[in-house]
Amino acid sequence: MAIVIALRRIDLGWKVVLVGGLAGGMLEFAMSLIQQYLLGSRSWNYANEPLNIGGRTTVPFMLFWGLLCYLIVRFILQLVLWLVHLIDDTWHTRLATILLA
Repeated sequence: MAIVIALRRIDLGWKVVLVGGLAGGMLEFAMSLIQQYLLGSRSWNYANEPLNIGGRTTVPFMLFWGLLCYLIVRFILQLVLWLVHLIDDTWHTRLATILLA
């Protein structure tokens, strides 16, 4: 979610794809490392895939993350923000508290 919030200020589509792909790939790489060293397991291993980065992510998956970020920022986020603005201001804090809990 933090990636999407940061990307919504970028107005050029290719920049959203590029930054989203890099951020998604770095997050995937970091989560793989954290899981391996804290839990002693790995949920995915891309060592045999082309263009892999340490077996933890691949360039095609990074492209996928970038395109997904673009779709979310361009279409889905706009819909969600429109729906949020329909909610009365007195309910914002209540809903945020419920969702946080």
